[in-house]
Amino acid sequence: MALKANITIDRTDFNIRFGSKKFFESIGDKAIYDDFALTVSLVSE
Repeated sequence: MALKANITIDRTDFNIRFGSKKFFESIGDKAIYDDFALTVSLVSE
């Protein structure tokens, strides 16, 4: 049996603010995306 999940996480929810446009609006094109995607797979035999 296998289960698979796609999860999107906002890094600022965990107080990771470096390069975030949410907190540093004047950063321009040097901003880092706040959201990142994870694909999680669980396999059982």
